[in-house]
Amino acid sequence: MVGRLRVSFCSNSPVRARLSPATAKSACCLVMLLALVSFAGHFSDAAGATNPAPRIGGTYLQLLDSHQDWTTRQWNNLFDEFAAMRISKIVVQWSVSENLAFFASKTYQHGPNPPLEAILGLADTRGMRVSVGLWHDPDYWRNVAAPAQAVEVYLRRARLHASAIAEELAPSVTKHPSFAGWYISEEIDDTNWVQPERRRILKEHLQSMSSSLRALTPNADVSLSCFSNGNMDPDSLEAFWKSVLTDSSINRLLFQDGIGAHKLELEYLAPFLSAVKRATAASGRGLTVIVEVFDQTAGPGRDEGSFSAAPAPLARIDRQIALAAEFASTDIVAFSVPEYMTPSAGEASRKLLEAYVRKYIKPESPRAATQPAVLP
Repeated sequence: MVGRLRVSFCSNSPVRARLSPATAKSACCLVMLLALVSFAGHFSDAAGATNPAPRIGGTYLQLLDSHQDWTTRQWNNLFDEFAAMRISKIVVQWSVSENLAFFASKTYQHGPNPPLEAILGLADTRGMRVSVGLWHDPDYWRNVAAPAQAVEVYLRRARLHASAIAEELAPSVTKHPSFAGWYISEEIDDTNWVQPERRRILKEHLQSMSSSLRALTPNADVSLSCFSNGNMDPDSLEAFWKSVLTDSSINRLLFQDGIGAHKLELEYLAPFLSAVKRATAASGRGLTVIVEVFDQTAGPGRDEGSFSAAPAPLARIDRQIALAAEFASTDIVAFSVPEYMTPSAGEASRKLLEAYVRKYIKPESPRAATQPAVLP
């Protein structure tokens, strides 16, 4: 088994928790959850069936070294939980972290059961779509804070890693109906790229990376994630992303709402969502809003301790979903269902999942509970 993997979190925070192995208790909870979904289906009203309320349609899947030891049963249980929520879009955040691959790579080391092939296979059978992330560097945020010349060299190295991974993966992932495209794993904030020279370096990196991915798989999406620290005002944020997207082959921008990590507050989120919506519309790109379903309680941005978070209250997530639906042009994606909305992640996560299902999932039949609709 490869040594412990260091990973980073959405909105620039390190992960603390690991998913625990499936237990009899979590399996029982899953059965009860599916029964709850089926029961709710018998009482859904006609208006809800024809005009459903906005809801979460996708999730990030952040692969950890512990996933290398997961069994088929554990992966099936996780995908059953996705199906119970009608998740039909999965963003695999990376397929290699540092030097550890989550597929049977000939270049990078990997564990005994690298999971990417299993993930794509389960997605195939359930009508889900998967965006495959590329290379993740645990020291990314430190490296992009370096002087501009060093950042340029660093991004060139990151690009070589990502391109090599995509070329190795392309023959296998493109055989899967679930393969939707590539996800560039570098997250872009509004702090490190303000100066003109640094912005030029970023644009050249993204243009080169996205163009090579498009040449490799012309029909596949190329997506990228970003967030705001409130460092740019909404008008500046709009101009920044309009320029970046216009000069690249990225066709989908995923904007993290930053609520769970306390980057932005709900009362001030709408102008930033509006800004990125205008930027994506002007450049002809899609916009996905990422709803953070956790509440960070400690760690970077909060205090000097290690990262700690808990499932967010459903009442807060309700407000996030409503705002996301107002501005997103594609699915609403959660960060992240496996850590904060599954029985295997703990009692609080189980309670959040059950509350979400009771409120949002109203399938027309019991079959719909385990057969999520395919989103465009």
